[in-house]
Amino acid sequence: MSRGRTARFRNIQPFGIEKAAAAAGHDSGVLRMENLDTDIAPPPSAVAVTREAVGRRDANSGWC
Repeated sequence: MSRGRTARFRNIQPFGIEKAAAAAGHDSGVLRMENLDTDIAPPPSAVAVTREAVGRRDANSGWC
């Protein structure tokens, strides 16, 4: 069975993460987060703001 884009995703274009990754190369000063596999903890202030925003409609684009 062939796997392709479903109708609702057919017009969504890729955002080119491979281009950004190639531009970063192997620069150790670049923190690549496209896979969210970093072991660097976010600042406590970011954690607090994120927790506060989780339940707010205006902070979550998926809620209608």
